[in-house]
Amino acid sequence: MDWRNADIRFLGLPWWALAAAGALCLLLLFWYWRYLRRVAFPGPLAPLALRFAAMACLLLLAANPALFITTKQPVPRRVAVLVDTSQSMSLEDESGGRTRFVRALHAARLIHEKMKSGRTWPFGFSRTVAPASPDSLAAKLPHGPATYIMESLADPETGEGLPLTDIVLITDGRDNSGMAPAPPGGVRVHAVALGAPGPDVNVSLGDVDAPDVAFVNKPVTLAGDVWLAGVNKGRGAAVELFREDNRIAGASLKARGPDPHGLPWSVTFTPRQTGMHVFMVRARAADLAEKVTQDNARPVFLNVISGKRKALIVDAPRWDFAFLNRLLAQQEKIEIHTLLVTAQGPRGNAPRGVLGSTDRLAEYSLVLFGDAARAATHAERSALLQYLRRGGSVILFGGENSLFAAPDAQWRDIIRRASPSGAGSGEAFYAQLTPSGRGNPLLRALPDPGANAEHWAALPYLYSFHPLNAPQGADILAEHPWVSCGARKCPLIIALKAGRGRLLMLPVQGLWRWRLARQETAAFETVWNNVFSALMEPEETRPVRLSLPKRYYPLGGEICLEARVEQGAARAAAPVLSIKGQGGSAANLPMARKKDSPDFYSACFNPEAAGVFTAEARAGGESSGPEPFAVTVSREEFLLTSTNSALLDKLCGDSGGSCVDEKHISRLVETLNRPGAYTAVREERNMWSAPWCWFVLGFVLCVLSLEWILRRRGGLT
Repeated sequence: MDWRNADIRFLGLPWWALAAAGALCLLLLFWYWRYLRRVAFPGPLAPLALRFAAMACLLLLAANPALFITTKQPVPRRVAVLVDTSQSMSLEDESGGRTRFVRALHAARLIHEKMKSGRTWPFGFSRTVAPASPDSLAAKLPHGPATYIMESLADPETGEGLPLTDIVLITDGRDNSGMAPAPPGGVRVHAVALGAPGPDVNVSLGDVDAPDVAFVNKPVTLAGDVWLAGVNKGRGAAVELFREDNRIAGASLKARGPDPHGLPWSVTFTPRQTGMHVFMVRARAADLAEKVTQDNARPVFLNVISGKRKALIVDAPRWDFAFLNRLLAQQEKIEIHTLLVTAQGPRGNAPRGVLGSTDRLAEYSLVLFGDAARAATHAERSALLQYLRRGGSVILFGGENSLFAAPDAQWRDIIRRASPSGAGSGEAFYAQLTPSGRGNPLLRALPDPGANAEHWAALPYLYSFHPLNAPQGADILAEHPWVSCGARKCPLIIALKAGRGRLLMLPVQGLWRWRLARQETAAFETVWNNVFSALMEPEETRPVRLSLPKRYYPLGGEICLEARVEQGAARAAAPVLSIKGQGGSAANLPMARKKDSPDFYSACFNPEAAGVFTAEARAGGESSGPEPFAVTVSREEFLLTSTNSALLDKLCGDSGGSCVDEKHISRLVETLNRPGAYTAVREERNMWSAPWCWFVLGFVLCVLSLEWILRRRGGLT
């Protein structure tokens, strides 16, 4: 034992108690010595010394001396193994067909099996890090859209409350986070570098900017950026547009140098047929042999229509009119006509005579009628109702002079005024979606139901509404939070089929305030795009209708599609979502009924590869018809795909770790099996817990016995 790492401490009675006990012992010994002198005991020092020894031993036991010995023991390794699950790990760098991800899994298993001096915790990481098991990692596909190495290094948690000693990265090192390489403090970072050596040579196509709709026989322009890496300055590159295998248009570009850079491109063509068309944009560099081609093409969906739909806004000069006018102006497929009906006469680009003629109103796909009912004549209000019943689409807005405030007698079977109970209408309130509204495609601002509910909850409050009773057969999508109209809350958004036409009623004022919501503009405008598209396009009468929240999805995320199935078709057979991919692959997924919306069903799936897919919902022998969509790869993941040795070497070097390639994993295992650190361990050995305590007590007994014998021989009893 190294006594330099040992020290003695007293754990028994406090010092003042020991001092008092020692003073008492000395007093007793002094009294005993005087007694022996008084009786003329021969050799008084011997019994005095024996009694002194016994008292000293008892005081020593009361002090409870303890020996503390400090030793160094190796700290067991606690190792997090982070396996890169991003899309670049799907590449094959060697013959034999093994991808980087398969080789990474092999390396992770080898480290786990060969670790002897500690424990390992496996994780998968892309944008975020998530705990996993070897089996769950093996079942995972490398679909992560980006590689965030720096953020992932700071996040792994074992769940046991113990700090990690080491982190092993199994990756190609291509970090997309933009953060400076900095390892977390107190942890050694090691790396198994996968991939191929540079330089990178790649042509990558970015997102394609395309219009939502196009018009037949009218030129259409597609644009975007193509990214080049490792292409020498002046070398040619091309972007081409294909429909099936036919080249339609193209653009030529010149590289600016071998460093990664983007070049803008645009192509123009003229569609000759209406309908939904699928095009493919492809990028390439002349005579360039690329190792990575997953990012060279992007699909484009283009809805070609015969011409713009006409919409008429009838209102009075106010904020709501300005809001609606600007909103419709953003719609590429809508031609706006406005008619402001005022006491001073009509204003706008539509003549007053349009409002009084059912035939002239029939030229419009949609009529938006606001604060103009009192200024409109009885014949004009009658013409609007006839337009609706004959198959037109109408949106009614609230206002002091709207149809809700002054309904015409012939509108009373639709606009049924009510006397509200509860707080007055002058109080601010938030519109609340009903269960039917939460599941209705018209009010879907965001694809995720939870995010959509948050969007509606965050809209600015309103002040004024018209209390109504919903007409028979109406679908109430939103209602007042506390004011009741009859047996239920007052409706604020009502959808209704009137005759052959479609009607949407919003008996509120101040909708322009919703435009000021502190959210992304796109999320807000999506609702109005849904409304305009649903009301202006021909009514869908099929019993099974599939809705796509969007046409483009990133690879790696779950895709959820929704269908509205009428009860007759749903009772005949459970709805099924059919997904067809490229190469003839197909999958049939059962659709589950949504809790809040009994007519709506949904199904989710994870595509295994990028490409163009076709979705179709079927139930009871009825079909929604095919709807195409695309799953695209991440440009970030494929622009540079060689091993980023510089980043991995810096992370390992700055943290005291080691970086190896996959052929020398055994070296890393040897490093992990060696003690990486020591911890000081203090061992306590006190008198009462040690066997020699009994020897001390035995010694006291022997000393007192010997002192008694001396007293007997000296004539003392």
